[in-house]
Amino acid sequence: MTSAFRLSRLKLIKNNKLPIFAVMRTSKNVYFRNFLLLVISVFSLGGYAQTQSLDSLKTLLRKTIDQTKQVDLLNDISSRYYYIHYDSLMYYAEEAFRRSLTIGYTGGEIIALHRKCDYYINTGDFKTAVRLVEQAELLATKTNNKVLLAESYLIRGDIYGSISIFDQAYDYYNSALQIFNQENQKARALKAENRICLTLYVYNDRYEKALEIFKKVLKGAEALGDRELIVTGLNNVAAMYGKLGENDKALELFKRALRINLESRENFMAASNMVSMASIYASSGKNDTAAVYYSKALEYAGNDRNVLVRNLLQLRRGIFYYKTENFEYAINDLNEVFTISEQSGWAEPAMQSAELLAKIYEKKGNDQLSLYFLQKYIDNLNVFESEGNTRKMAELEVKYNFEKEALRIEAVNRRKTILLSSALITSILVIILVIILLIHIRTRASAAKLLHKNEMLEKEQIKQSLANQLELRNKEITSNIILLQ
Repeated sequence: MTSAFRLSRLKLIKNNKLPIFAVMRTSKNVYFRNFLLLVISVFSLGGYAQTQSLDSLKTLLRKTIDQTKQVDLLNDISSRYYYIHYDSLMYYAEEAFRRSLTIGYTGGEIIALHRKCDYYINTGDFKTAVRLVEQAELLATKTNNKVLLAESYLIRGDIYGSISIFDQAYDYYNSALQIFNQENQKARALKAENRICLTLYVYNDRYEKALEIFKKVLKGAEALGDRELIVTGLNNVAAMYGKLGENDKALELFKRALRINLESRENFMAASNMVSMASIYASSGKNDTAAVYYSKALEYAGNDRNVLVRNLLQLRRGIFYYKTENFEYAINDLNEVFTISEQSGWAEPAMQSAELLAKIYEKKGNDQLSLYFLQKYIDNLNVFESEGNTRKMAELEVKYNFEKEALRIEAVNRRKTILLSSALITSILVIILVIILLIHIRTRASAAKLLHKNEMLEKEQIKQSLANQLELRNKEITSNIILLQ
């Protein structure tokens, strides 16, 4: 390596205050959002979106005359874009919302608000997501739609989980679960249990307990015969086996999920299964098999014509080739990822691919290209950190508003407690005063009664005395009369 290259590289590092090729660490709230993709694969339970492809849904939408059904289809299409294209998710949700308002379809309006929340959660605008879910909750409460109110609680939990307020996330998930159980919504209840398990156990690295809960949910999904929940359950149980190092069990379940997704032509979910399997094969040293599954995953991701998803999967394969020192294959993948990411404004994959390319060219002795990609890495890192700071500010604002509201409620409750205590003390004092007055009145009454009794006795004594005197006088008179005779 030339001294000029070393000097240039050190300047880049010093100016950005970063260690060379610093490994990007995934924060726990980012991990929460990523894992949430795994446990929440079902949004609209029992609808067109769960049994038909996007193309067939759009065809059905064009042929449907009933306006209410049109709204339902728009919401279903929106939910299907969750894994594929956020802008399309938002487009169909906005259209469903607009039409719902026009025809006065409150249920469709609430579901459209839920889909819009999905968009804002995943783009980091939590403040807007909170405002929209509050609107959905108000409408669900006004129309006494308990099921959609519980769905709103799930989204509330997703928001708070995304910004690491896990106790509040759990409270909302649990409230939703209770409503679903009361309304006999078994599939939705299982979906809530998935989220609760994620919040309580997965996030806290309690994988054995998480495995136990996910197995229970999978058994419930199989009893219901709900295909989407079964796939979700298989993925979750497999993921926990992977975390616990039981790769054979994990592979078996991922293969089951893959078969279902291939039969249903769920290209994205099939590609996700293949990437998970490739990762397990790679960790077991079966690199040839891993390479095959990475390539198959790219093929199936391409079937959905989604450039972002395919780009991210190609990045995964490029990282795999880098780790296995297949540098020529890695360069092909990472160069393509970098070019597409730069053109599309995707800072994170551009940053990661540039970092690895710089490392590869440094090992190959190509100082010029290594320095070029190092600069590109740092440029995109700055953009990524700027975007991350914006997202963090949004998270902090929501946290601040939540804590402010919590303090306000606490202050109100404290005032209520003080008022209640004051009222209780006053009531006790009044009761004591009343008791004292009653005792005083009773005492006076007893004294008056005794006085009256004494007066009556005294009068009786006087009367008796007079009677005795009169009798004595009569006797004297009688004696005198006898003497005179």
